[in-house]
Amino acid sequence: MAQLDRITNVLARNTKGAGITAAKLARLAKVAPTNIYKRVSELRAEGVVIHKNYRTVKGKRMVHYRMPVKA
Repeated sequence: MAQLDRITNVLARNTKGAGITAAKLARLAKVAPTNIYKRVSELRAEGVVIHKNYRTVKGKRMVHYRMPVKA
């Protein structure tokens, strides 16, 4: 559960703009990059809303995650 809490906190702090890449999310939450996709899936299964956007940066298609901004 500690990993999930860290990921949620990092996502909550990075809600502006396009979001945060999976690699940066893994680095800031101190989770292995190979596990970040599984952990995000687990958070979604628990009911946490996480948007997944694809963006092309320098010719590479990258995944960006973000949580909706609460009004």
